[in-house]
Amino acid sequence: MRKLLIASTFLLVLFYSSGQSSNIKKTESKVSIELSIPHGDEIRRLNNCIDLENNVFIILTNNTDSTIRLYENWNSYGYYNFSFEINLNDSTHVVTRPQKLWYRNFPTHHSILPNEKIVFQFDLIDTACAQTRFFRGIKEDGWVGFPNQTDTAQIRVIYSLPEEFSSYSSRAIIKEEYLEYIEEMDSVDLEMYNDMISPKESENQENRIWIYSERIISDWKRIIIVD
Repeated sequence: MRKLLIASTFLLVLFYSSGQSSNIKKTESKVSIELSIPHGDEIRRLNNCIDLENNVFIILTNNTDSTIRLYENWNSYGYYNFSFEINLNDSTHVVTRPQKLWYRNFPTHHSILPNEKIVFQFDLIDTACAQTRFFRGIKEDGWVGFPNQTDTAQIRVIYSLPEEFSSYSSRAIIKEEYLEYIEEMDSVDLEMYNDMISPKESENQENRIWIYSERIISDWKRIIIVD
């Protein structure tokens, strides 16, 4: 009888334990972001107008079980979505892209499958340095907000999507369809086009293209700021 009681108690505990474990929530995987600076772990000098080559790489990894979408950065929808923070001993500086004019502008996106990565490359130079390369037509590559002092610092990258850009009309998904037409648009036509692809409250949400909108921040990297 005692053996039967012990066996019954053991089975009851085992059953209860298995029932409890099935209710434990699985930890959700997220999209991760990493800032990679050339030369491995060596200190990298940024804001240096002598070299004019301050390439940094942003690596986004889709650790979720669904495909995610990110705007391409040739247009205003994705151009401003990355920023940097530079942390000195006594201050923090936010480095962003400057505002620019858009003569051709409509949303397009990258699609990143589960467990896939996407790499963005930026030349992280000050706008003052970018002006020296105006003759090459890449003045817009400059960034604003650099500290105006030489110092050892830390840097990290932030992905942040404005709420109003979280989706867009599926009619604008294929940019080739609009390419020749948009080149001939005047400012009024462009305003009408942008209104067409902007979110509408009455529009069926299932027909919209949804863009990954969670804010992501990388780990800090050690650098040297050169004035």
